[in-house]
Amino acid sequence: NVMVRDKYELPPQKDLSIYKIEQNKTKLELELKESDLTIVKFLAIKFGIGGKYAEEILFKSRIEKNLQSSNLTKKEIEKIILNSKKLLETEKNPSGIFDLEKHKLIDFEPFKLDSINNERKKFETFNEAVMNYFLQFKEEKDKKEEEFQKELNKLKLRIKKQEKIKEEILLNYEKYNQLGNKIYENYSLIDELLNSISKTAKENGWDYIKEKINTDEKLSKIIKKINPSKNEIILDL
Repeated sequence: NVMVRDKYELPPQKDLSIYKIEQNKTKLELELKESDLTIVKFLAIKFGIGGKYAEEILFKSRIEKNLQSSNLTKKEIEKIILNSKKLLETEKNPSGIFDLEKHKLIDFEPFKLDSINNERKKFETFNEAVMNYFLQFKEEKDKKEEEFQKELNKLKLRIKKQEKIKEEILLNYEKYNQLGNKIYENYSLIDELLNSISKTAKENGWDYIKEKINTDEKLSKIIKKINPSKNEIILDL
């Protein structure tokens, strides 16, 4: 229970414990015979020590970890008891287990586990080994966050540029929409002017047209500029 002002009580101890393995030898033998678990799972679960230390005990005992618990001989059980005690008495030598291919720590240990055949990185304390193991995940997360932020900034910049282009398109749309409406409203006048200018240019040349426009008050108000080289006529409608 997790309750306000409720007194915390330790959970009841397991009937089988690696710390009291000799005292509970009879119970251990009985439960092994009745178990349908492999020996590595039995030790990991019943002793509550996890797979890593269960495998170390079996490695030291020279017992196949996937052997059925019920098939163990008395001699093999004695080896498990002996090596469980030795595990607890092992001199502390904390280190991180290093994977050369991945260039990272893949585990940590309070002392050298012979069942794990990897490079080691020594640490002064077990806490330091644990901290360095978990710290690399934070560094990886920070690196991924940094890469994510870079990509996010690129996308934000792209969106900003696209929004600017969108604004320009909308402004041009409004502008050309108005021009289109003016052309539609004055279609007959524009069509007549273009046909007349084209015909006159072929017959008399562009200089004649320019002179004609300059001397005709009505035409000069409508036709503001003629640029033959660009096929361009600017009208004020």
